[in-house]
Amino acid sequence: MKTCWTRLLFALLMLLALPGARAAITCTIGTPGVSINYVNGTTMSVQTYFTVSCTRTSTGDPNNVNYDVQADNGLYPNGQNNNAKLGTATLRYDVFTSAACNNTWKGNRKISDSISWTGNATGTITKQTAYWACIVTPATATTAGTYTDSVGLTMTYGAASSVALGTMSVAIYAPALCTMVTPAANLNLTYAAFGPQVSQSTSFAVTCTSGMPYTWRPT
Repeated sequence: MKTCWTRLLFALLMLLALPGARAAITCTIGTPGVSINYVNGTTMSVQTYFTVSCTRTSTGDPNNVNYDVQADNGLYPNGQNNNAKLGTATLRYDVFTSAACNNTWKGNRKISDSISWTGNATGTITKQTAYWACIVTPATATTAGTYTDSVGLTMTYGAASSVALGTMSVAIYAPALCTMVTPAANLNLTYAAFGPQVSQSTSFAVTCTSGMPYTWRPT
């Protein structure tokens, strides 16, 4: 009896020592999230993406991994609708799988894809997949500022149905408005040929919806 157990233990140790015996493909998911500069009374569509990275550590691993990604309804859902929130004020938005904003990415709907390695290749492969955040029903922000939400992403991958989690941050700047409070002054530069470098500076002031990024370009 003791001999049988010794042989069984030896066989198990040899199996674990085989290349790739304990290896597995591992995947992660991430996204830069959603940022919308919203103008009251309009519809909007913003394209963004999520990134899936999968690592094959051994040639004993499969050379292909399939995955499905699902999104939940965020922190402030109203039935099947997503809402971003600022204080007690909300703005409805939804997440879609197409630019036409007609296929919502929620409930049981999945975005499916796969990653493949060639031959004996190992390492990490990354793939980006587009999705869209849309405001399909015109609205008016009752409070000016940044409306936020957080949507959970769940990725199921591989034959073992492993799970990786991610988060989609949502920021809607509403109403998206910037006003030039103090315009930039004129710059007058007088430069003499072969003379010293001449420089001047000026300043300007703007008022924007709270938190909204902006870019200034001289005309």
